[in-house]
Formats: sequence, C-alpha cells, structure tokens
Amino acid sequence: MSKICRGELQDNLGNTIYPHTEAGLVFCADGETVQQKIAGTAETLDGITGVSDSTDLNDSTKLATSKAVKTLKDSVNNSLGGLSFAQDANGKWGYKVGADAVIPFKSGANIIDVIIHGPNQVQTYTFTADYDSVLVLTANCDDGGLHVPSVKISSGTVTIARSPAYKQNGSRVLNYAGYQLTNVHKGDVLTTLTNGYIGVAFVIG
Repeated sequence: MSKICRGELQDNLGNTIYPHTEAGLVFCADGETVQQKIAGTAETLDGITGVSDSTDLNDSTKLATSKAVKTLKDSVNNSLGGLSFAQDANGKWGYKVGADAVIPFKSGANIIDVIIHGPNQVQTYTFTADYDSVLVLTANCDDGGLHVPSVKISSGTVTIARSPAYKQNGSRVLNYAGYQLTNVHKGDVLTTLTNGYIGVAFVIG
C-alpha cells in the first residue's frame, strides 16, 4: 500500500525549491481543493468586509466583535438603574441589583434565547415548546431619536409590556422596550429587527 511521504525539494547546493501550483490543483484531506474551500468561505462571508468594536457603526458589511456585544450589554444594564440579568449558583436565570444576590425568576421563568443583532438586521427564533406567556426585552444603540427594535410573532399575540423609551449619552442613544407574547406554540417564529445599530433581545419564558 502506498504511503504519503512529505519532503522538501532542494537543488544541488541545498537551496529549497518552492514549486508553483494553483489552488484548484491542491487537494485537502476531505477531497476538496483549496479553490473550493476559498469559494465556500467567500460565499459564507458574502458582503462582509471586516469586524468592528464600535457600537455606533451603521454598516451591514461589518461584524460586531465580542467587545462590541459586551459594550452593548453593559449599556443595557446601566440603563436599568443597576438592575441586571444573571444566573444564580444553580444556573437559574434571574435579576439582581448592583452586587446583591441573584433573585431567580418565579414560576419557572427562564431565558429561552438571547438574540444578538448587527446593524438593521432581522433575526428569527423558532420556539421549541408551548408558552402561555413570553416576555421579550429589547434594546439597541442608535444615533438619535426613538427607534426601538420591533418584534413580530407568526402566531399568538404581541402587546407592549414596557413602553418604548430611550436614554441619551452624548451622541449615542440607547433605545429599549418590552413586549409580551401570549399563546405561543411550538414552531411559532419570533422575528426581531434592530432598527438601528447593534442590538440585543432577551426572550424570557
């Protein structure tokens, strides 16, 4: 049985020779060529030109870094007057004020999903169980005015649980609102839209 032997080409003086080839002629371990790998990556990142730490950038060709997401999360928590979401020692989601202990949500409430948005980006979540009531807390960064993220559900009913409002800090505006979903069924699709820069939605059931 033949073996794959890796070696180095050298001339008679011991200088390394680097052969020229093409991406379509170099095969990877899974049988695909390098050209196919590059094409697949380009298709996945179609339209994306880079990443950014900024939460003010209104550019759908840039991906938000984990630093930008953390900055937004901190802004949301700061806007709630010290109130923030966290998990207790048993892993149950709840809320706390400042450095106080986490108070778990009652009636088995738990964070179903955390949806992170890019600029003016539509995101969807498909429910995997039935819920009598679901709370969706939304927030985003914008450059002025009241442009809170919007929420739709393929079935059930959406009502306002927390009136849309905003908090301005210099040129940056943090918009936030709460939505109550009732009669949610397994398979229903939740759709959220940032209507601005980077945004986040907490789905609590």
